Amino acid sequence: MKKIAVKTINREEQILAAEWLLLLTLFVLAIFYLVTAIPAAAQDAAEAPADPALQGSTWQWEYFADGVKAMEILDANYTISFSEDGSFHAKADCNIVLGTYTTEDGTITLQPGPTTLAACPAGSLEGDFIDYLKRAVIYSFTEDGKLLIELPADSGSLRFSAQPQISGTVTYLERIALPEKTAIRVQLIDVSIADVEAPVVGETILNSDGAQVPFAFTISYTQAAIQEKHTYALSARISDSDGKLLFVSDTHIPADLSQTPAEGFEIILKKAN
Repeated sequence: MKKIAVKTINREEQILAAEWLLLLTLFVLAIFYLVTAIPAAAQDAAEAPADPALQGSTWQWEYFADGVKAMEILDANYTISFSEDGSFHAKADCNIVLGTYTTEDGTITLQPGPTTLAACPAGSLEGDFIDYLKRAVIYSFTEDGKLLIELPADSGSLRFSAQPQISGTVTYLERIALPEKTAIRVQLIDVSIADVEAPVVGETILNSDGAQVPFAFTISYTQAAIQEKHTYALSARISDSDGKLLFVSDTHIPADLSQTPAEGFEIILKKAN
């Protein structure tokens, strides 16, 4: 009769095997969490609705107060605008700040990201403004529609007013497709004085990213830049990625800024020679 060797597993080996089985189970669970739970949480955060009351305006910083000082912000170069996708675009004096934001039940968190690094003039509030944005915790609106952003522990509050805007579309009649990468520049200009370069009151630059006309635009501008009895107009141009002019407005489109809101303007471009 053939003998069969049987190995007896002692107590220590049983414990070691159980430990290895436990580690393997934990490892599998960790991988499962990384593959499912984290992406789901990220998606939930990305899909969290932002407050639409914040969107659609460029907010200009006009006042700051804390327990020590209070000051009016007379420089119009401090603004912030909020997008539907949870991103924000801010102007801090001579620099541009991009970032993300979340809101929930009157609380707000701003996370500044890429920032240009121009050297702003002496006396600039650039650093203070960016720091205040980082520390924002609560937001609300006043009865007259202004935005309040408060810092923690009553350490300060910022007040913003919505800049006026003008909006419309840019198009052309030629049956020509645009290249994949083009820039659409639309400007609001002061055309009160003939035979001089028209001062730019506000502008926006759009990237086509493969899209074709018409392009919707919105330009924000400061009310302080608008002078009584002056005449304002819209102009636009489309250039390719090398800066070559493709289409341009050959006439100024009168812009009646007394409209509220100023919208529905159409700029029809001509093919550049």
